[in-house]
Amino acid sequence: VIILYAIFGGGEETTEVKEEEKAKTVDEEAFKAYAQNIMGRTFIKSISVTENKGLIEFYGSYDEFKQAKPDSPLTEEEYKGYFETGDAIEKIFVGENVRLLRQFPDLDSTSMVLPYGGKTYSTELDRKEVNDYLGFKVEDLSVEEREDRGDGSCGPTN
Repeated sequence: VIILYAIFGGGEETTEVKEEEKAKTVDEEAFKAYAQNIMGRTFIKSISVTENKGLIEFYGSYDEFKQAKPDSPLTEEEYKGYFETGDAIEKIFVGENVRLLRQFPDLDSTSMVLPYGGKTYSTELDRKEVNDYLGFKVEDLSVEEREDRGDGSCGPTN
């Protein structure tokens, strides 16, 4: 929205142009559809956007997961193995949050919460802080084609 106004003073006319930036709202349905394809998607309990802040919550236990998805063939060992293998939680929390910030330029921040193994893992990435840390705008990163690897995660196509 552009607002023009004139200031009259001392007989001289001065015109200034001011721009009001209207914050765009992130489309929650588009965010949900995209987030359903991130690494660890099989274990996502809920996806939401409130005031341009994304939130992804994961199931806190195998029992909770099976109660919500009783037809899933996933075993308890596979569920536990997914999050116990190496740095899977860190990869999801950092990499996928950055990916969401890149994909949705109007998103101010993204958060993830994973109750697992008696602990609650959580993170919130703020766009401005990420951009300042990286020294460039994350939304300027190029997008690679990704394909389903069949293990609940995505990866670059080969």
